Amino acid sequence: MDMGYIFELFISCRMMEVHTMQKKDNTGEQLVYSLAEAADILGFSKPTMVKIVHMDGFPALRVGKRWLIPAQSLNAWLVNAASAQKVFE
Repeated sequence: MDMGYIFELFISCRMMEVHTMQKKDNTGEQLVYSLAEAADILGFSKPTMVKIVHMDGFPALRVGKRWLIPAQSLNAWLVNAASAQKVFE
């Protein structure tokens, strides 16, 4: 059997699992945000958020065509960026 096919099938199954899994932990806290959710939380447009996820050091994970942004990592990134008074263009 073709290993490329098996790999693609595995990735497709994993993407479905990520898409359907709970986004909250047992305390009700959000675990991950989608690109659109993160954009909404931060008050950015989706195109601006796409630029941000491509920046070095931004905590995002690409799964297939989806971006996942861990909630705790996003919070830490915001604190670090604010304390360093970074300016993003």
